[in-house]
Amino acid sequence: NVLLGKKCFALRIASYLGSSLLVDEQRGYKLTGGQELLRLRSFDTMLDCPIELLHTVMLGVGKELVKDMLQHYLNPSQKEILQSMLFSYNSKGFSRKLRSSLRLHGSFLGRDYKILLQQIPLLLDEMIQNQHIPSTHTQIHIIKNCFNSLGRLISLLYTSKIYTHFSFYINMITCEYRRFRQYTQQHDTYMRTL
Repeated sequence: NVLLGKKCFALRIASYLGSSLLVDEQRGYKLTGGQELLRLRSFDTMLDCPIELLHTVMLGVGKELVKDMLQHYLNPSQKEILQSMLFSYNSKGFSRKLRSSLRLHGSFLGRDYKILLQQIPLLLDEMIQNQHIPSTHTQIHIIKNCFNSLGRLISLLYTSKIYTHFSFYINMITCEYRRFRQYTQQHDTYMRTL
């Protein structure tokens, strides 16, 4: 009797709003239409739905790398130096600055991670050159390689149009992905020793 009531309610809504509304008669709610794509023979969810790069690659992986760097690779004095470098970072090509303290990295927003992921590779190099991080600190090179490779991979993935040499472009992405995977495996191996 309840199922019959839901079916009647769904049909009444459909007839009230017009026949173009998709309604699931069993459950009594409006279908958004996305389910209809699955009925098409020419629609492949894996090929026809692009991955949203910002949230999956850059922020998904990058966020964890930033957290790991701050928790396991840098000591407190190195974090303070990095913090001051981030606050004083000045570039004609990149005007955004991190407004939050690195101590609050657990509550960073996507924009904070985006800024960090673009600045950290340069600042880690500068910290090593200025001997704030010893060049013999082999673990810092592990995470630095991850950040550098992620930056190259993201740059390749964000390319909006390829007019020529498409196979060369795909090869570049493949090579950088393999390099990034190798670096993240080294990072993972190091993290397992902690």
